[in-house]
Amino acid sequence: MSLRCGIRCRTAKDPAPSLDEISVADWWLLINSRSYLFPRRERLDRLVSSYLANGHTQEVITFDTRRLLHAVETNVEVATVNAGVFPRSKEPSRGRKTFQPLASFDGRIPTINEVTVTAALPIDDAAVVDAKRYTPGHEPAPIEDPQPRQ
Repeated sequence: MSLRCGIRCRTAKDPAPSLDEISVADWWLLINSRSYLFPRRERLDRLVSSYLANGHTQEVITFDTRRLLHAVETNVEVATVNAGVFPRSKEPSRGRKTFQPLASFDGRIPTINEVTVTAALPIDDAAVVDAKRYTPGHEPAPIEDPQPRQ
């Protein structure tokens, strides 16, 4: 399928039966219009491992969450599902309500699967805790800052 902006998408499963009051093109625009943060290290490690197994390098930046999200806190939304995975259900289960503002989220924190930001995410150097490059066949290496700090 092609999105309105001309980007081609491929998925393993047709998302249309899983969508609730949103078109497939609008769903992908919704999904791709946000930044995603891992709420738990285990999920990040699984994704990095899968990329490494397929020969792809990954760069991982770890942030101080409070510092990173402070300026955009009204634009933080969470999902209790993996928004890009479509369940084997005949009922629609993905739509605009998939993402809930964090400020009004009334569920249990461990049920959050995705943390997203719907605005530009300004990154203050003080928010960066660690930055590493993971390359297949090598130990993780620090990513060097090209601009020396003063």
